[in-house]
Amino acid sequence: MLREASIGPTFADRNLGGIHERIGEIDAAGLHNVMESAEALSIVDHDQEFEFGLDVLVRGLERRLATGG
Repeated sequence: MLREASIGPTFADRNLGGIHERIGEIDAAGLHNVMESAEALSIVDHDQEFEFGLDVLVRGLERRLATGG
């Protein structure tokens, strides 16, 4: 969600150097907790994120079908 808002770890590339350039921008957006967590948030595993999102989608559909919704 943070990347969609162009505030999050779009600087991520397993290259932590970009964090320091974006800290001011993140702080100015009022996202102080994100700023403090920037280093951890900068580590992106696209395959893992895709699998997680797909799993959430499938489980949601399964639950909806099971409840007749």
